[in-house]
Amino acid sequence: MIDVFVSFPYTHANPSITALRVARAEKYVVSLLNKDLVPYSTITAWEHMLKRHTLSADYSFWKNHCRKMINASLSVHVLMLEGWETSPGVQDEIAIAKSLDKPIDYIPQEDI
Repeated sequence: MIDVFVSFPYTHANPSITALRVARAEKYVVSLLNKDLVPYSTITAWEHMLKRHTLSADYSFWKNHCRKMINASLSVHVLMLEGWETSPGVQDEIAIAKSLDKPIDYIPQEDI
């Protein structure tokens, strides 16, 4: 069982912003692991594979995967990084969590 599914905005027109988002999410995932929790983030788990293999970064490719991982999680944490409110992936993951009655915590930027 996964304790926390971590959701955050990923893609951006500026690759530096994408990289910063991933770095901040990785830091947050590690902080949960250091608290003896079992966290999961699709992006931090798979992003390195996008660079090595022919995998789409488009959320529509990952939607089913995310749904299954949210279903296997006890809760969802949404990292409120810039763009989270308009990110189609984040908004869909929130909707999935709500449909599955999973608790959702919204994590402010200063706590990441």
